[in-house]
Amino acid sequence: MMRRFIPLVVALALGLSACGGDDKTDTGGAEPAASKETTPAPPIAPLTGLDDPGGVAGARCAVTVKIDNTRATLPKYGVEKADVVYEEVVEGGLTRLAAVFNSQAPEKVGSVRSVRLSDQSIVWPLQGIFAFSGGAPNAARPNRCSSTARPINLPPVRRSRRQPSISKRGTT
Repeated sequence: MMRRFIPLVVALALGLSACGGDDKTDTGGAEPAASKETTPAPPIAPLTGLDDPGGVAGARCAVTVKIDNTRATLPKYGVEKADVVYEEVVEGGLTRLAAVFNSQAPEKVGSVRSVRLSDQSIVWPLQGIFAFSGGAPNAARPNRCSSTARPINLPPVRRSRRQPSISKRGTT
């Protein structure tokens, strides 16, 4: 009786041993390709989602600047270097820009405008520095913008002789 099971046991043993194997992959006789060393991906600028090869954006805080957006104040300076630009509607259908700089820093920015209460919803999540020129006292309070943002109320800045003052332009 035992002899009847021996061929069955041998067949099972051979079958099971065929299922096992070594950890080597069958390459069909060809040499396996040399493993390629992977280089780490460059850092990503958090506000643009673009590559930031120098890692600049991760090393400095965002700077938000209020900029005038009327024809009378053309040209605008530095806006093209902003990572993000928000357009805010203000009185009389006019708009102001909130330009956020992080991965690039322009040489010159302007025309800088006053802070508004609506700016807190832009500046609060970004933290960083918020630059403006004047504004209502309740809008310019540091805790209005962020628990950690550093508001910078720029003193009256140098006026370009090419651009007349607002009262001379006849606009508000």
